[in-house]
Amino acid sequence: MAFQYNLQNMNRVTINDCFQYNEKMEFFTGENAMYCNKCQIQCPASYCTKLFTVPSILIIILNRGKGIEFNVKLEFYEDLFLDYFVENKDSGTKYKLIGVVTHLGESGASGHFIAYCRSPINYQWYRYNDDIVSKVVNVNEEIMNYGMPYILFFQNTTLYQNPKN
Repeated sequence: MAFQYNLQNMNRVTINDCFQYNEKMEFFTGENAMYCNKCQIQCPASYCTKLFTVPSILIIILNRGKGIEFNVKLEFYEDLFLDYFVENKDSGTKYKLIGVVTHLGESGASGHFIAYCRSPINYQWYRYNDDIVSKVVNVNEEIMNYGMPYILFFQNTTLYQNPKN
């Protein structure tokens, strides 16, 4: 999912903000009108991103630097509900966070990436920082205070088998 709108004036953005911005209708008119192969002329057009079905694994890539600046904090939760954003709700619209890739640095041209993954065996979170692997107690708090989320991995709860939930 790429941002279609500029969020540079915001200090904090939520995942729902991302979906709402991506869902907004864009209009192409005047010199930005689309060329119609059938009519052979420039025609006004509109564009909107919608989710009609949901995947078993949802990967959200934040296009930092092109719509959301590197210093904007992204609020995310371990549970993601897509009821409002999905047309066909038959495949389940509840997701569980299973992985996060963070970026440390001022730009996409430099910095360091750290991965956080939830173990499918014991359901604990682990930080993968180069060759150092360590257990994480509160993944959301650590990422919000330390790194900028860059890629989020969610699994549809119809597939998620955590006996604790």
